[in-house]
Amino acid sequence: MNPSDPDLKPHEQDLRFEGDLYTPRWVRGHGNKREGWCGICKPGRWLVLKNSAFWYDKSFTHGISAQTGAQFQAPKKMRRMDGNPDVWEGWCHSCEEWVAMVNSKKKGTTWFRHAYKCHVHSKAKEGKRRRGSDPKQAEPLAITAGNELVKMEATGQNEYEEFLKNDPEYNSPPPPYTHGSC
Repeated sequence: MNPSDPDLKPHEQDLRFEGDLYTPRWVRGHGNKREGWCGICKPGRWLVLKNSAFWYDKSFTHGISAQTGAQFQAPKKMRRMDGNPDVWEGWCHSCEEWVAMVNSKKKGTTWFRHAYKCHVHSKAKEGKRRRGSDPKQAEPLAITAGNELVKMEATGQNEYEEFLKNDPEYNSPPPPYTHGSC
């Protein structure tokens, strides 16, 4: 893409509702070349919206639901896998089964993939939430630099939002002409 292209100038867009962690705050381009900024990635990066790259990143790397705008619910409890102490398993509140919590740079976290398929996701309405979709009930998860899934020290969605608000890279406008990967 040509950096002199005025379509590549980032502009801020409104979130669907207060506390929406999914919708990109910054976008650029149009049509097939429209991109959203992920400031949660370190370093932040532009992801194409049309081919679902942004959706995959938010859903499976960061564990944020496109439907609710909140993080997927964390496992109720965790344990080391029988026979393989290097792998952790999480207990799913929905299907009541142990799910391996394996990370890969290409596919994200198996817990987030499982949560996307298994957990009930009520769509967030403008300013209203359906019963059971309260993001404060979810425990924030994060992927460390060592590619491990961990519970964040914060205890709920509000604390996660505060964590992101205090992160200068997430909170500031993106550089206009960057390309890169998580």
